[in-house]
Amino acid sequence: MYYSTDGNTWTTAGNDFLTSFAADASNNGYASAPGATVAVAKTLSVSVPVSGNLYLAWNYSVSSGTTNSNAQALGIDDVSITANAACTPQTLTATTTDLSCNGVSNGSIDLSATGGSLPVVSYAWTGPNGFTATTEDISGLPAGMYTVVVTATGGCTITDSYTLLEPAALVATATLDAPIECVGGNTSISVAGSGGVAPYDGIGSFSVSTGTYDFTITDMNGCAALSNSVVVAAGTGVAPAQPATPTFSPSQRNLCTESSITLSVPNDPTASFYTWSVPSGFSGSSSTNTIGITPDGSSFGKVTFLVTATNACGTSSSRNVNIYGQPSKPIISGPSCVSSVPSLGLSYSVSNPEVGVNYTWSASNNVIIQSGQGTSSITVDWNRTTDGSIRVVADNACGTSPNAKLNVTICSASSSVIASAKRASIYPNPSYGNTSLILNASAVSKYTIVISDLGGRSLLRNELITSIGENRITLNTSNLKKGMYLVSVSNGKTTEQLKLIKE
Repeated sequence: MYYSTDGNTWTTAGNDFLTSFAADASNNGYASAPGATVAVAKTLSVSVPVSGNLYLAWNYSVSSGTTNSNAQALGIDDVSITANAACTPQTLTATTTDLSCNGVSNGSIDLSATGGSLPVVSYAWTGPNGFTATTEDISGLPAGMYTVVVTATGGCTITDSYTLLEPAALVATATLDAPIECVGGNTSISVAGSGGVAPYDGIGSFSVSTGTYDFTITDMNGCAALSNSVVVAAGTGVAPAQPATPTFSPSQRNLCTESSITLSVPNDPTASFYTWSVPSGFSGSSSTNTIGITPDGSSFGKVTFLVTATNACGTSSSRNVNIYGQPSKPIISGPSCVSSVPSLGLSYSVSNPEVGVNYTWSASNNVIIQSGQGTSSITVDWNRTTDGSIRVVADNACGTSPNAKLNVTICSASSSVIASAKRASIYPNPSYGNTSLILNASAVSKYTIVISDLGGRSLLRNELITSIGENRITLNTSNLKKGMYLVSVSNGKTTEQLKLIKE
């Protein structure tokens, strides 16, 4: 068989289209179709211009011993012609969206097929875990490679593959920075992130107390991860106890005779360091339980050193200790007015006493120091009818203090005190329990009765509305200590003062 597209130029179709027929019995050929068909199931591909023609022709030959009469009865019939236009495949582009979080299925591929000579008739996707799809775009995808075959009308295809990625798994890690050391204390937990897509929210250092903690972090894509749990135990430590009173070497007293002195407190094993407060006029520093101090040579009386102990849980209360140099000037406390003579058992004392100091007392004539000489407190009997004084000076090995003096006056009648007891008396006197005040009044009047000690301190107060004549009031003196007391009786105009002795 031959073919032509213009009817002039012929091309053989090749041996695939060569057939033969047996002659008739007389080898005379066929005057008509022999009734035999030889099917040729072959395909001939020929390029034919659009609107062009295709011509098919046959030729024959006769084998030896036959004739060619009636050979024209042979022919070509039932030819199937399929016209296919030229097919140019499409160009594929895609927008891929990777997964936002590890392990999720939210990736997508937005495919675009453009160009090509014929329209697309099908999409065939394959992917991980047996994934298939026939749509142009696909979504809700896990990570992996996806392959698409796009087929056009003319049968031509194009294939492409796309890979969807996922971030590494987001991991939150919580770490205890340090155990809680002190009772009621706090510590911190550091939270870090890895994987996912940085930056992270929820990381950093967090202050915590006793308890169990876990933390959630999120990455830039909103993926979340829960950290490991951290158990925070309660602390047991406490601040050091108040230091003991320091000991001295060589001596607490008379530092003026020493070039230096050492103060020490027992070491507390729970203390990290000690703080010593050194007063002005001294040098010395230490963070241990022992400190050496040296005076700068200036005169001093009493100075105070303080020490505290500190650890991570706090600071102790301070312990103070006094060191004495030259004594300070004493301050005398006691009655400055004597209301009657004799006044027995009057008490005088130094209100600012110092350790290691000797006190030397003296007094005016007829004022007898009965006890306490050399100490900071004395008892005197006042037998003097005129004003006088009490004096004291302090001394130690460092020197002597300035003299201190307290002037004592005799309370006079100008103060409306009437020494006589013509209108008032006390019975019994001395008193061994309660006693009575007997008051003779010439008119109805209100009286105030006050019992005071010899220092002038009021101990008992009563009020009485008198009638004309003798009036009696019981004074509750059972709780008074043994000694001498002053009883003042006053109506606002005149005052009588009596002595009461309690046995």
